[in-house]
Amino acid sequence: MTSAFITNPPLKQIRPESRILLQRQTAALMCLALLILLTLTLGLWQLWRAEQKANLLAEIERQQALPELIWSQGIPPLWRLIRLEGQWLPQHEILLDQRLHKGRLGYHLITPLQLKDGSIVMVNRGWWSPGEQLLPPAASAAPRVVVQAWPRFIELGATPIQGRI
Repeated sequence: MTSAFITNPPLKQIRPESRILLQRQTAALMCLALLILLTLTLGLWQLWRAEQKANLLAEIERQQALPELIWSQGIPPLWRLIRLEGQWLPQHEILLDQRLHKGRLGYHLITPLQLKDGSIVMVNRGWWSPGEQLLPPAASAAPRVVVQAWPRFIELGATPIQGRI
């Protein structure tokens, strides 16, 4: 029996249909790899955001567990429970309209408080519904407030201001 070896075998010709199929398979695999990479990146981003929020909640709890701080000047730490001493300025009170609370419309009462050194602090005294009382509740003598970054939720719309609302 005799064996014959061909030193340079002829190259197999690839038909155009096979070439197109190969290009489509390569493109599909690349798209799949990019999709997997994008999904993994978005998942890591979500884990990072969850860790950020957990750290923020831990900081808020830590600050609010500290004893009440009597504050008169400077910038207090965020989320800290502080006691302000001064005089309310109810004539300059602002009512933020169209705020929902438990499915009911009402106002947020923003009342300025003039501290002993003359500086003015805006205090959100909470939500008030005109259906419960005709006039907003009077401010207490010495407020206890939680410090938040300001402005927290004030949005000025295109509606012109009417009085203090």
